[in-house]
Amino acid sequence: MTTWERLSDRAWRILNRGLDQPIVGVATDLPVVALTFDDGPGPDTERLLAVLARHRARATFFLIGEQVRRHPRLVDAIVAAGHLLGNHTDSHPDLTGLSPADALGEIERCAATIGGQTGPLFRPPFGRLPALTRRRLRRGGYQVVKWSVSSEDWHGESGSRLAARVERQLVPGSIVLFHDHLASPREPGFATREPTIDAVDLLLQRCSSRFRFETVSRLLETGQAIRDRRVPPRLDTTAIR
Repeated sequence: MTTWERLSDRAWRILNRGLDQPIVGVATDLPVVALTFDDGPGPDTERLLAVLARHRARATFFLIGEQVRRHPRLVDAIVAAGHLLGNHTDSHPDLTGLSPADALGEIERCAATIGGQTGPLFRPPFGRLPALTRRRLRRGGYQVVKWSVSSEDWHGESGSRLAARVERQLVPGSIVLFHDHLASPREPGFATREPTIDAVDLLLQRCSSRFRFETVSRLLETGQAIRDRRVPPRLDTTAIR
């Protein structure tokens, strides 16, 4: 890299400082929140779509390329139901262990698998993304989206417990993390998404009169994006997020 290129890169980083940080919510006065689902599509995605349709809720699905190739028809079903697609890499690796080029390769393979139906939203596996890769994604037009409320639905807890955890944290502008599939469940019994489906059904029953459930893109239209300024914690490889 030449001196001029280094100076240009530094100037770009100063001007855009903070803009490549992940979006974790939206500052809005409107009663709008976003449900998001990671690691799919999977065997339980269709049942989840039925629950969302029954409550007239819209959501965002961050898909894994490998899963799309296993369940290709579900991508069309998600889009036909009015939901939004996001990119969650091709094979769900920890991107902190990859070079920016390899990380971008994972993202590009996922985008190619999903095709033209995917948008500019990206969520890193485990919520972990190196700064240099974030900057390159920003330059490529991606919006990195994490969450403000986690259901923690990878532990095998009951649907009622998951719903209660989310409900007590829900505020206008929240982005909620669920999973319609688990890329690598800690225990085989945790792979079932029955508790998650029950939790979403309960949450929508209790909260649809107070909140409107929209896609992340629609939520972003209601106010100012809130970005994650925290230093990410050390990766806990026993927790699937």
